Amino acid sequence: MAKIGILTSRNNITTLGLLEAIKSGILKTEIALIICSQQNPELSEIAQKHNIEIIIQKPDLFASIEEYDYQIAKEFSKRKIELILLCDYSRMVSNVVLNAYKDRVLNAYPALLPAFMGKGLFGKKIIEKILDRKLKITGSTIYILNDVLCEGKILCQKHIEINKNEEEDFNSLKTKIYNLQIEAYVEVLNSYIDNLSNLEDVKTLSKDGSFSARTSTEDSYFNDEQKRYSAEFEDKKCFALCDIGLKRKENMDTAFLSEDARILGLGDGVGSAVNGKITSRLMCNIVKNKWLNEGRTKVFKSLEIGSWLRNAVIESNQELIKWNNSQASKLDLGSTFICGLIDYENNNIYISNTGDSRAYLFRDSTLYRLTRDHSENYNPETGEGGSLLFYVGGNSERSFGVDLYQLSIKKDDKILMCSDGLLYATEEKVAEVLNKELPIEETADELLKRAYEAEAPDNTSIVLLFY
Repeated sequence: MAKIGILTSRNNITTLGLLEAIKSGILKTEIALIICSQQNPELSEIAQKHNIEIIIQKPDLFASIEEYDYQIAKEFSKRKIELILLCDYSRMVSNVVLNAYKDRVLNAYPALLPAFMGKGLFGKKIIEKILDRKLKITGSTIYILNDVLCEGKILCQKHIEINKNEEEDFNSLKTKIYNLQIEAYVEVLNSYIDNLSNLEDVKTLSKDGSFSARTSTEDSYFNDEQKRYSAEFEDKKCFALCDIGLKRKENMDTAFLSEDARILGLGDGVGSAVNGKITSRLMCNIVKNKWLNEGRTKVFKSLEIGSWLRNAVIESNQELIKWNNSQASKLDLGSTFICGLIDYENNNIYISNTGDSRAYLFRDSTLYRLTRDHSENYNPETGEGGSLLFYVGGNSERSFGVDLYQLSIKKDDKILMCSDGLLYATEEKVAEVLNKELPIEETADELLKRAYEAEAPDNTSIVLLFY
C-alpha cells in the first residue's frame, strides 16, 4: 500500500475527507504523515484519532523557503513517503521538494483551471471571486505541481452548477467545492498510485541530511556542484552553466534559462551578504516565473518588451524585499542580477543589469563589453570599480539601480553573460574561446576550464546565446 504525505495549512476539510474515504475502503492508500505550517489543534486531534503522525512545522523558524522545504522533504523522505498531497496549503512549494518528489506532488485547486489562477489566489479568495463574477459553473482541479504557478499536468477536473434559484453564499459554495475536491482526489489517487513508475525511484536522504542521488536534485537549490540548462528557438541555441569553482564551499551563483529560450540570466550572491546565496536563487526564480506567468502571453508593441523587462526586474526586487520584511528575522540579502530577454521576431535582445556581473557581444572575431559595473570608484575607461554600489535585495532604495540595454543581433552573433568568476580568465582568453567555433555546450565548458586554469577563487556562471 502506497504511503501518502499531506502538506496543509488552515482548512481541515480535505484532509478529514480523505481519512474518511480510507476508513470506508473507498481509497486504497495510507496517510503516514501530516505536516502543517501553523498551529492547528483541530487537525492534531484528527490525526491522533486516526493514529497518524503530525508535525507542526512553522516557516518563520527557518531562514528561507528553501531551508523550510528542505526540512519538509527530509521529514517525508525519512518516512518513505511516496506521494505528497497539498490540502489547502497556502505557501509556495520550492524546487527543493519538487525535484526530490518529481511528479509526485499533487495539488487540489478550488476552481476549474486555468480560471482564477494567479499569485496570491488561494481557497477563500478564489471562492469570493467566483461569487463576485456570478458564474453558473465552477469546480475543482487536481494537477501535478511544478515550478510554474498552476501550470502542471491536470489529472482531473470536476464541475458543479452554482445554485440558480437562490443566491449562493460563501459557506454553501465552499462546502460544495471542497466535497467535490475530496471526490476528485479519491478518483485520481486510486488510479495515479497504480500508474506511478517504480516507487523505489523516490529519492531518499542520506544520514548526513543530503540527498543521496544527485540526479534527484540536479536542479535543486542545494546542489552546489554544477547546474546545466539548455534551450533552443529554431536554429538559435541557449545554454547556461553554474559551477561552484575550485575553492568555495558553497555556490552563491544562480543561472537560469526558460524553456521557451526567451529569457536567461544569472545572479551572483554578494559575498558580504550573509544570505547572498538565497538572494540570487529567489531573484532568478521570481523574474523567470514573472516571464512565464505574465510576459510570454503578452502582445508587445515596438519597444515595449524592454520596458517590460526593466519593470519586471524592479518589481521582482520589491517582491524580494517585501518577502524579507515579512520574515520574523530579516535576512541579510544581496546579489547581482543580469538578465537577457530575446525578441527573436525582431532580432533584438534587451539586457537588464544590476551589479557587477557582465554581458558581452562576440561579433566578427571581436569581443565587445555591453554592460558597466555598478561599483564605487567606478572607472569609465576600464569599466571596473571597487565595492558594489547597486545590488538586488537591499533594504535601502539607494542600494538598487538597473541599467537597460537594447542590442540588435544578427546571425552568428554570440552573447555571453557571466559572473565575475569567469573574469579571472581575462577577456583575451574569453575571446579566444568564443572564436573557436565550438558547439555551445563545449564553449561553456572551455570557458569554465579557462577560469579553472586561472585558479579563479570564485563561483562561475556562464550564460550563452548563439544566434
